[in-house]
Amino acid sequence: MDSLLGLIAIIGSSVSLSYAALQDYKTREVTNWVWVGGLVLLPLTLLRINFAGLTVIYGLQLLTTFVVVLLGFRLGILGGADGKAILLLAITYPWISIDAIWLFLAPLGVLLGGLLIVGVHSLVLLILNAIQWHRGSIRAEEREPAKYVYWITRRLTRHQQDGSSEWITVSVPLVVYILMAYAALLVWMVVLVR
Repeated sequence: MDSLLGLIAIIGSSVSLSYAALQDYKTREVTNWVWVGGLVLLPLTLLRINFAGLTVIYGLQLLTTFVVVLLGFRLGILGGADGKAILLLAITYPWISIDAIWLFLAPLGVLLGGLLIVGVHSLVLLILNAIQWHRGSIRAEEREPAKYVYWITRRLTRHQQDGSSEWITVSVPLVVYILMAYAALLVWMVVLVR
């Protein structure tokens, strides 16, 4: 019974998160209706958690996840959609395995995984900017010390018409990276269960 309810939760959460990631990638905004649609799974989650006897751990996990998301939002690390994506995973518990540790750590593991992928993305930007620097593609006026900070968040682009250049902020659709981390965790879970 739990496996069936878990599979329904995985499918529902995956659909909501995939649609949110697509919206985040295309428009950099995610409508709240995506999250409301995902909350349809809440009764299944409460049924599963109640049968497993993990109601207190589930409550602590929700509280911890909410505090981490709120803190990340206030510090500017997470946007609204990013936080709602992690909260959706915390609320709907889209995993097959139910135990206290997994229940408590899975949503935060997805958040950490998404942030690690952002770190890899930033590292790639740093390497690409360093290659431009080494080739001499970055002129002296573009090498101001303040622009060094840009190396992990921005990319130097040249305009064809007048040859001028500017540092363009690279959009980081974190919901896409959260979806990638969620998918990786699901694959890891399937390998672990076998």
